[in-house]
Parts: sequence; C-alpha cells; structure tokens
Amino acid sequence: VTPGFLLSDDVCLLTACKRAEGSTDTVLRLFNPTATARKTTLRIPARDLSSSLTLQPFEIRTLRLGRSGVLVACDLLERPLKK
Repeated sequence: VTPGFLLSDDVCLLTACKRAEGSTDTVLRLFNPTATARKTTLRIPARDLSSSLTLQPFEIRTLRLGRSGVLVACDLLERPLKK
C-alpha cells in the first residue's frame, strides 16, 4: 500500500486532510510542534508531487491541492495567501 502523503521530517505533523469548502480541492494542514524552525518535504506519491517547506516554531501551514496538482498556501479559512 502506498501512503497518500509523506513528510520527510519525523517531527512535523500532517494534522488534517480534507475536502475544501465549496470545491473538490484537498486541504492539508501541517504543524510544527517545536520551538525551532523545521524543514520538511511533503510528498504526494499518487500525484508524483513534492514540495520543500520550512515551518516556523509552532506554525500551522495550510495548503490547498487542486486538480492541476499545484499546492497553494492558504490561510486557515482556505483563502489563498497574497504574495
């Protein structure tokens, strides 16, 4: 069985995986439970997708995965973050 999502860091957590409000996108929430910044790589084998991330101390990061296979950083209300 192939896992759906993998994180390279043993400390960072995938705390949520759900359907986005109002669309078929998938929302992922990652959490760094430590007081130091952590680097991790999120892998999604079924999509042949990977993304390197740095999570700040105690940060919750919300990502939205669309049908196109693009990960977009979002706020907790699933709205894309402005660059």
